[in-house]
Amino acid sequence: MRNTISFSIVGIDQIVTYLVIWSTFLGAAHATIENSHIRMDLLDQVSGPKFGFFLNVLVLSLGSVFSAGLFLSGILLVSESITLKEMTIGLVRIPLWYVQIVMAISGFLFFVGSTRNLINLVVYKTSVKGSEIL
Repeated sequence: MRNTISFSIVGIDQIVTYLVIWSTFLGAAHATIENSHIRMDLLDQVSGPKFGFFLNVLVLSLGSVFSAGLFLSGILLVSESITLKEMTIGLVRIPLWYVQIVMAISGFLFFVGSTRNLINLVVYKTSVKGSEIL
């Protein structure tokens, strides 16, 4: 960009890195909420419906536990950064918790999406793809 328009923004690479981190975390959380994430369904195709149901319940339960851990660790990380007044390293000096808070936000969104999908599966007997099972 600097060679094309003879203009340079100091620290733009650092800002772009933070934006990529944010978009990755929030994009993955959105995919979980919308149930549009990549899914490997080889075991579902090979096994019967009861094993597929068990496998889906197991995966969604583990997803809920993982996302709760991501949320809690994100909260702890942000609170520590605020307490210690940590700043980013480099030309652009911003509070580090601005970058880290995406862990807590996306962990919460992951938890909401995984738990909702688990409830839909167990209570309403709808599969991850939306069709009825059993």
